[in-house]
Amino acid sequence: MTPTVSCTMMTAGRRAFIPRTIALFLAQSEPDCELVILDQGFIPVADLVPQHPRIVYRHEPARTLGAAQNRCCELSSAPVIVHWDDDDWHAPTRVATQRAALARANADICGLAVIPFLSDEGSAAWDYRWEATSPWVFGATFAYRRDLWDRHRFADVPVGYDNLFVQGVTGARILPQGDDGWFVARVHGGNTSAKRTDGPHWYPRDPAPLLARVGARNGVW
Repeated sequence: MTPTVSCTMMTAGRRAFIPRTIALFLAQSEPDCELVILDQGFIPVADLVPQHPRIVYRHEPARTLGAAQNRCCELSSAPVIVHWDDDDWHAPTRVATQRAALARANADICGLAVIPFLSDEGSAAWDYRWEATSPWVFGATFAYRRDLWDRHRFADVPVGYDNLFVQGVTGARILPQGDDGWFVARVHGGNTSAKRTDGPHWYPRDPAPLLARVGARNGVW
């Protein structure tokens, strides 16, 4: 049976995050979704990936992030694609919520425009707010129709491929979603792009609600 949603995850050298992010995927309320893992790390994480009918794992040579995301999409089989970053937190309702939002709004792509961020040790939190007139959604929260990607593949660039994508899909129906509690982004020393939390667009917030959301214990999540 073809899945309704393909969650695509690129990873490299992040063994500590893999068991939990897979558990978060397997806890999704959407029954017909698959997780496509593209491992580009020097040391594979195959030993941490369970043999499961809804998980596709590949260890392949490193590419730019843009090219790697294209490869993830090639390996996927569903009509809807959801980006699944390995270091973030995803509620059990995330996939179902975004699939329903796309259908209800007849949108091509959706995601968050105000993103809750929580530091790795849980002592600080921020909201990142997109403050421009053009519509935008955060790459780690992308959910889009596969035919949109068919028409507009990701640029072969090392960083910023997601912003280039959402800003370049002329005529696409972009749906910014509100924060309904289904996602928390992680700030840590190994972020693909450095998070300058003291710069513009970043607004400090109380970390306690986010710690409770992700089920942190003693500040560790």
